[in-house]
Amino acid sequence: MSIPLSPITPGTANPNAALRTSFNGMCAIIQEEAIVLRTYPDTKKVPTIGVGHTAAAGGIIPTPGLTITLLQAVQQFQKDLVRFETHVKNAIKFKLLQYQFDALVSFDFNTGAIQSGSVDDFINAKKLGPAMDVLMHYEKAGGVVLQDLVHRRTHERDMFEHGVYPAVPYLQVFDFYPGKGKLVSVNTIRSQFN
Repeated sequence: MSIPLSPITPGTANPNAALRTSFNGMCAIIQEEAIVLRTYPDTKKVPTIGVGHTAAAGGIIPTPGLTITLLQAVQQFQKDLVRFETHVKNAIKFKLLQYQFDALVSFDFNTGAIQSGSVDDFINAKKLGPAMDVLMHYEKAGGVVLQDLVHRRTHERDMFEHGVYPAVPYLQVFDFYPGKGKLVSVNTIRSQFN
């Protein structure tokens, strides 16, 4: 792969320090996660609300029956992203392009594995192809390959390698889950971001 990486010189500030997830990056994550405005149990039975938000992340505490607004969900999501952005900034020792950063934040948001697996090791060794090959192996939940995860990893790889974000004109918002979601325009979501 020919994407240049600029190494961080020891004793200098992290060149990724100023990066934040772009709006397109946030939409890519929300497209995979959805927005749920009422507390629901996730696949591990953990109370969850908004964009994959749990009490462990701090902020809103999802309790049974709690309902939040779209604005509250988006604001909590932005706060939650800071932790994953920090993980990526700490793990990667080379200056990233915006779309590379967004892809790795999405990956860590879903897996929490940017600092514990070997994706970051390969990137730091300038072996981007093998890094993305490893990323593609994070396709299982409970030992079972899930097509949703295969799809997500494919989007993350395309984003990292080519700067291709998924086309997202609408995002799914659920008043409760499981239930029937409604499609909300990305422009409506954009108006909720700081």
